[in-house]
Amino acid sequence: MRRPQSREFASDEFSLNIYKDGEEPAVDLPDADYPDWLHAMSEKALSLEELQRMPEEEMTAAQRQSFHRMSKKRQLRNQNEASEIDTL
Repeated sequence: MRRPQSREFASDEFSLNIYKDGEEPAVDLPDADYPDWLHAMSEKALSLEELQRMPEEEMTAAQRQSFHRMSKKRQLRNQNEASEIDTL
């Protein structure tokens, strides 16, 4: 996935200056000056099906947590649908 460049976010339409007599802060910094987690926010999250195909040993901690959360949510949804059908 392509990492967005910092200059793509810079715009003349708004001002980041919060001080009355201050200067405009620099927003066109090199990508190396930004933390890694900031670039990770632009990456698409994997779906449950994609995570199911991935070996658990290759998952990151965040992917593993996401996998278990989505699995539990799907299991509860299936149980609720089954109980709705039984009550009809």
